[in-house]
Amino acid sequence: MTESDRSSVQPWERNWKIERTLTPGGQGQTYHVVPITCPGSPAVLKVLHRQNDAKARARMRQEVTNLEILNTTGGKVPKVLEHNTEQFKEDAIPLYFVMEYIPGATLGHEVEKAGSVPLETAVNLVLTLCQTMRIAHGQNILHRDIKPENIIVRDLVASDAVMIDYGLSFNTAEVTQLTSIGETIENSFLSLPERHISGDDRRDPRSDVTYLCAILHYCLTGCRPGNLLDSRGMQPHQREPYKLDNKVPGRQRLTLLNGLFSRGFSYSINDRFQSVDELQGRLKEILAAPADRAREDLLSVAKLESERLTKNNRRVQLDIYRKACNHVGSELANYINKLQGKLGRFHVVPSGWCKWSRDEHKANADVILLWSANLIVEAVEKLQLGIFYAISSKGAECSVYRNTVISHDPARQKVKELEHTIVLRYRGDQPPDASVIIEDFEDCLARCMRSVPDDAN
Repeated sequence: MTESDRSSVQPWERNWKIERTLTPGGQGQTYHVVPITCPGSPAVLKVLHRQNDAKARARMRQEVTNLEILNTTGGKVPKVLEHNTEQFKEDAIPLYFVMEYIPGATLGHEVEKAGSVPLETAVNLVLTLCQTMRIAHGQNILHRDIKPENIIVRDLVASDAVMIDYGLSFNTAEVTQLTSIGETIENSFLSLPERHISGDDRRDPRSDVTYLCAILHYCLTGCRPGNLLDSRGMQPHQREPYKLDNKVPGRQRLTLLNGLFSRGFSYSINDRFQSVDELQGRLKEILAAPADRAREDLLSVAKLESERLTKNNRRVQLDIYRKACNHVGSELANYINKLQGKLGRFHVVPSGWCKWSRDEHKANADVILLWSANLIVEAVEKLQLGIFYAISSKGAECSVYRNTVISHDPARQKVKELEHTIVLRYRGDQPPDASVIIEDFEDCLARCMRSVPDDAN
């Protein structure tokens, strides 16, 4: 190659061979290239459109600088492999840079192909972009041109996405002003008022956060919002046919998502999300909310679970058995009331709940009801006869025991047991036959009356 030939060679042609032209960007033309000197992975060459425009040259220098910063701080952006943008002030030198080729399709291609993206996949994808944006904003770097064509999806299911084309990016730490006061920055995907209204701030990081809200809505609906408000004052998620009612499973998730968009698409930037961290928090709330699931009939669930507890929980079983036999005490009390004034020198005084005098029947059973009554003889103060009933349960079977004792002093220091017997056995979840117990009580009263000696005092 002669010296004349060498001077006519473009600077990128020394190391890279162009294989095909890619979609042009606003600031430069991109190409799919491969290395010439040694076999290697394919890469992407970006050549500046307006080589004689000092501001465009400075922007390409800023783009490369920002990509290098983000790549070293963990942002998901292409790695810069080669560039000559440090010569951006030398107008005669064509500016270019080569970056790694990111395999995959643009988010725009993925959504157009599928129509929409499932909620969890879409939210996780935007959370991935949030992480890159969080790193960028932490380095004072703003993208300012986020749209589906500037996001390469390596794996949609794994939410692996890379943000590309930092041609309009801005570093707030740089003193060079590349955007003049009256200059507008348009993004056909979503036009923001602060980007084209005179006097508004073109370098507000909250605008980047708003773009991510639009990316999420686009993933879910396939809708390119265009503007925050349409001619009727409707936000993107309020417009037909881009409402989310039939696209998001779970009413709680739908409500949270509509709330996110209502705030994220507010016309005033002060009413939108104020940081990427704030948006991340709201996205995580949506994922944490319950997804759609088959609604169960509450009454059916209550019935089934009550049956389960009745079968397996002993406390529940005993409560059922106790309620089933509660009427026994009241029926005995009613029977005693009918006897009052009819028993001559004898009086029956119910004591209600009492302490069971024998313990052997409780060894392998649960006592669920205790009831007692005293038979008193007029003028015979020291003699008292006690009749005690206890209902106990062993498994599903319940038993009614009766114990009869006689006491010859008021303090009951001298107690003699007359008899202890089983009265009734029955199934615990069924009410016992109180008439059998009343008949036994009546017979027991008669025996107690006969047992009183003539010389009792």
